[in-house]
Amino acid sequence: MEYQERLTCFIDLLGFKSAIDQSLTEPRIAESLFDIFEQFRGAELERVVYGTVPHLSETGVISSTEHHGDNIVDEMDRHFDLVVTQFSDSFVISAPANNAGSCSLLFRALRLINVQFFFGIGMLMRGGISVGKLVHKRGGRFVRSCDE
Repeated sequence: MEYQERLTCFIDLLGFKSAIDQSLTEPRIAESLFDIFEQFRGAELERVVYGTVPHLSETGVISSTEHHGDNIVDEMDRHFDLVVTQFSDSFVISAPANNAGSCSLLFRALRLINVQFFFGIGMLMRGGISVGKLVHKRGGRFVRSCDE
């Protein structure tokens, strides 16, 4: 296990418990919550954000999704290493702090989450951003260095 200097963002959705309570009597709320969280399952958020990166081909500029296809996360991780972990109503997103492109993609991911939850079901979010030594791997493992 090797710590990396990473830009890390923690997001907490506001009003999540109320939305869950409301979903018990309003099926459309339950469906909306399920649909939004389903969009972020696995590496889907990374796939969407990576797809916004332009790629130069013989025919001109295309999306990375068009160029890399189904392997986009594996291919783009080699360059950007954006990692997203979602649990309950919280997200942890990290990117190598020394990679400006990765940090830019982290902010795109934040915007996408905000748009989906705010415009999708009216939820606000709060959180924080820091830089420090961290181990963060896809699948939910993240460990902060003890010296911070």
